[in-house]
Amino acid sequence: MLPVYHTTAALHRGCPVGRILFFNKVNTFKWYKERVRPVTPEHNPYDRMKALTLALQWGDSIPVGVIYRSRRPSFEVRQPVLHSDTLIGRLSGVSAPAID
Repeated sequence: MLPVYHTTAALHRGCPVGRILFFNKVNTFKWYKERVRPVTPEHNPYDRMKALTLALQWGDSIPVGVIYRSRRPSFEVRQPVLHSDTLIGRLSGVSAPAID
């Protein structure tokens, strides 16, 4: 089962951005396991400046989860031509769910 922040990103209408962790001889699985921490429930993902500060944390603590969320409608919602299907859906023949 995926952690809730993976599911949240997959279901997000817009452009979710995820942090990619690179493993090497220094940054091993053990190194990340000791440092990666979920974002606290007190964190407000709508506060852009606090989200930016949190996103730039790296070292002894690496936050993961929903760091920033905008209240602005997604591009697809603001474009009436995309309400029935996405452009990639039209080109590929694979329909996406309709936007509410």
